[in-house]
Parts: sequence; C-alpha cells; structure tokens
Amino acid sequence: MQLEALLRRLPNDDPLREKLEAELSKGKAGYRGEQAIDYHLERLSDVEGYILHDLRLELSNNHFFQIDTFLATQQFFHIIEIKNLAGTLYFDHDFKQLIRSLKGEEEKFLNPITQVSWQKKNLQTWLESNKLQKPPILSQVAITHSQAIIKTTPMYKEVYEKVLHAEHLVEKVHHYLRTYPNEAISLKQLNQITRLLIKKNTPYHPDLLAQYGIKPSRLLTGVHCPTCKQLPMRRKNGMWICDFCQAKSGKAHLHTLNDYFLLVDRTITNQQVRHFLKIPSISIASKMLTSLQLPQTGMKKNRRYQLQLLEVE
Repeated sequence: MQLEALLRRLPNDDPLREKLEAELSKGKAGYRGEQAIDYHLERLSDVEGYILHDLRLELSNNHFFQIDTFLATQQFFHIIEIKNLAGTLYFDHDFKQLIRSLKGEEEKFLNPITQVSWQKKNLQTWLESNKLQKPPILSQVAITHSQAIIKTTPMYKEVYEKVLHAEHLVEKVHHYLRTYPNEAISLKQLNQITRLLIKKNTPYHPDLLAQYGIKPSRLLTGVHCPTCKQLPMRRKNGMWICDFCQAKSGKAHLHTLNDYFLLVDRTITNQQVRHFLKIPSISIASKMLTSLQLPQTGMKKNRRYQLQLLEVE
C-alpha cells in the first residue's frame, strides 16, 4: 500500500518510478504467494492448532526476524517460507544459493533453506528468552507458482526434505502429525504461546521517503479523481469535482488522507490538510477532519489529528 501510494504521488518522469514499480511487483507476487498458501491450508480444518501470518518478532536491540506462515500445534511448530517464483529454480549445493532461470536469463536469490534455518534458530531463541516451552520446530519452503520447476543435485538432500510445491504442503503436515503423534505441550501452553506471538507481533512499516531519499515536498499534492486518476480535483459545494472527466465524489479525500498516513505522518494538522488536499479554507478542512471523528491532541493551531487507514469504497 505504501509503494502504491508513493507511485501515485510521484511524477510520471520521476527517475525512481522504475525501481519502485519493480519493488511493487515483487511485493504483490509475494502477497499472491501467501494467498495461495491460505487456499491450501484451508484443507487443514481437521488439525487442532493455529495458523499465523506475517509474524515479525523482536529478538533484541531492534533486531527482528520474520516468518511468512506459522502453524502451531501441540505436537510441533511449523515455519513455512513462501516463494512465488516462476521459471526453473535450481538449488545450488556448492554455493548454497537459489538460481532462477526464466526467459533465457538467470537470477540469483537468497537460499530459502538457509532463511528457514535462521528463522528456526531465532524462534527457538525467542521462545527461550520468553521462558516458553517449545515442541519440535519444523521448517518448510513452499513454492507457490504453478509453473515453477524445482531442480537440484542428488547430494543436496535438504532440498528434498525442505522444499516442495504448495499443493503438497497439506500432505506434508499430515506426515509430520504421524511422525510426531504425541503432544509436546498442553493446550493451555499452546494458547499462551499463540497469544504472546500475536501480542508481540510488530508489523513492518518502513519510512519509504527516508528509505529512497525523497523529500515530502517532492510529492504531488491534491485529491485524485477516483474515475480517471487525474490530479487535482477541486472542492465545490461539499463535493469533489474533476475538471478532466467531470466526475463527482463526496469522499475522494479519504484516499488522499490515506496516502498522507502511509507516506508522510500518522498525525496531521489543519494546515497540512489544506496543503496536501489543495483546499484554501480553514473551516472546510476543520469540518472534514471533525466528521472523521479522529482522536485529537492539542488546542487551536497546535491541534493534531491522529490518522488511521480510512475505509474507502
């Protein structure tokens, strides 16, 4: 969402667009991969346990580790690293790397087997530091792209143990349930650990402007037309009007406030609203903010509104 907002707010000829579009494409591919895993894991309705997504936990001193999908049962914990990659995926034993061949080109990726190995070690450390009982911790790399071909050498045994196509994941979980039939932790302990994982989860919210060296003044301001996507719409008689396609909207500003929240700051003043939405009136900006019933701090000119992601149609 942050990348989409940033691309909306940069000029078409901005030199960063190509890089940002590539990052967005990569992020969407990863998200589609997670959705594909969800589809398969729905078949685990007969398994007692919890499935958690996108866990990001702090080990120490602002050092975090992340798990794509986590299955927690009384018998074992299962870490699943998701890769949504097309092409031929060759797991290189000698250099412990993943090489993807697609359309005549080769590309190197971090070895996901190494990734899940570190995730397992980090999770063990996290559980121990929180004085929590831990069952056996297993790990898997799930390839979700339907056209991916997995290759390796006979000597790289970890690939055969750890890597599979997503459609075989449920079968693998049932195999582990047969391999570990005994309950290693109680239901009370499982619930306690799961609640703490959810409580300690720290979603990743990067400062994209700082990351890419973009000053807020470089962003395009104004309200996008929800129909033709042009900037800016103008405010008249309580409506937003597009001078390009003549579309009208009463809530187009909600998208713009979301862009501000995602890119600039989580609080906003009346003056900042007027600048970012391109409206001259203090009273109109005030009424707009008041109607959203946002938490406030400060008085008069020092009043700040606590933004959140607003629901838009």
